[in-house]
Amino acid sequence: MTKIADKTYLFEQMPVRKALLKQIVPAVISQMIVLIYSLADTYFVGLLNDPRQTAAVTVVSSAFLMLTAVSNLFAVGGASLAARTLGRREDEKAKDICALSFWGALLASVLFSLLFWSLASPILYLCGATADTYPFAFGYAKWVVLFGGAGTVLNVLLANLIRAEGNALVAALGVSLGGICNIVLDPIFVLPRFLNLGAAGAGAATAISNTAAALFFILFAAAKRRSTITAISKFSPLSMPCLS
Repeated sequence: MTKIADKTYLFEQMPVRKALLKQIVPAVISQMIVLIYSLADTYFVGLLNDPRQTAAVTVVSSAFLMLTAVSNLFAVGGASLAARTLGRREDEKAKDICALSFWGALLASVLFSLLFWSLASPILYLCGATADTYPFAFGYAKWVVLFGGAGTVLNVLLANLIRAEGNALVAALGVSLGGICNIVLDPIFVLPRFLNLGAAGAGAATAISNTAAALFFILFAAAKRRSTITAISKFSPLSMPCLS
């Protein structure tokens, strides 16, 4: 039995209450941190007492939610299929599913960012931007959607894939890392006493934080490549897996 198959003990033999606690508690804690840091940008930008910049963050939230939807398309679907495949002891197929999810999500995020770049003005105005708020909204969106889009998508994707095989604690650590980084970086990038970048600084902090979390997951997968279905060795566009 491979090391990957050994992890099925969590789902097949561990007492139900213990297994639920092992999976749920880290997930709940990480989601609470996500809830806090999702408000961090608005909070620190609000400290500037500039309604235009505060409104800009709200305007971009709709586009950011669309980016999150793209990530969930591959994260939730890929994690569910990988978990079921792992339950059938088809470890290599589970790795193929994770690889396909990884490259599909990365490609979708790049395409979404390019589409947003070409249609930024109509999209932001449709989301509620005005002539006064548009420059700030675009400055914020430039970071969270264009430069940080791939990091955001891969952060959500890899957290779900790693959680799907029973490593809820590792997934929680990665998500929490991104949240804590964002909370720490926001005042540095936003407030006048530091870099004074305003709404654009909040976007930069979010992009850096999500990318840092994604890199954490990638490094974990690389270090545990022999015992995880999220195998970096499978992450090659030259060997896209066939799931038929």
